[in-house]
This record gives sequence, structure tokens and C-alpha cells, in this order.
Amino acid sequence: FHLRDKAAAHVAFAEHSCQKGDRATATVHYTEAHAIYQSQLGDSVETAMVLKRLGDLNYQEGLLDASKELYMEALGTELAVSGEYSPKTLNAAGAVCLQQEDFRSAMEFHRQALQIQKKCALEGKSKYEMYETLVFIGNVYYR
Repeated sequence: FHLRDKAAAHVAFAEHSCQKGDRATATVHYTEAHAIYQSQLGDSVETAMVLKRLGDLNYQEGLLDASKELYMEALGTELAVSGEYSPKTLNAAGAVCLQQEDFRSAMEFHRQALQIQKKCALEGKSKYEMYETLVFIGNVYYR
């Protein structure tokens, strides 16, 4: 438990640093959390979440290749853990592809996210994430 608590503390510090706009410190803490989660849990929800957040930070810094690589690793981890992808990670990967003008890949990521969200909506879960995905798809068409 001790190491997992330490990883959770790194995540909390990273989130606090993000709120303050200090992406460099956030990256350090997320990287530490990832190392701990990976060594203690292997593929896990926590590992995937940290990878996605690291991808987000790289995206904000304009490091598109690095962010896409992290999103792809997060997607692989999500698939291994739950058997399906997270729509948020799919949409993040799609946003990177759009910035790289890879419209076909962007659309594919967003469509996959929408399929998962439609299934969730049919199960009575929130529909609001679907609207965000539809905006992403609209952005691809616009570009």
C-alpha cells in the first residue's frame, strides 16, 4: 500500500501543478506516479490515467508525436484492463491527429469514441460526453 499511496500523492501534486499552470512540475510528478503504478500494478486503470494525463501535458506543449505515443500506450493499457477504450483517450488521440492533419485517423478515433458513448447512453449513462465527441467530429469535417 505504501508505494501506491506515494503514487497517488504524486498524482495529487501533478494535478495541483497543472492548476497553477506549472506543466513541467506536473510532468515530473505524473512520470513518478507512472513508474510506481507500472512497477506495482502493471497494466491498470491508474497506469492508463497517468499515461493519458502525460499525453495531455505533451499536447499542451505542442509535442504532438510524444502526446500521440502516450495516448496510444494509454489506449493499449485501457484495452488490456477493461476490454475497451476510454472515449476521452480516443478523442484526445483524434485531436492530435487533427492537429497533424491526419483527418482519416482523427475521424476514426472520434467515431470509435462515439460508438462507445452511444452504447453507454443506451445503458442509461450520461449522454453529454457524446456531444463533445460530435463537436470533435464536426471539427474534423470543418478542417
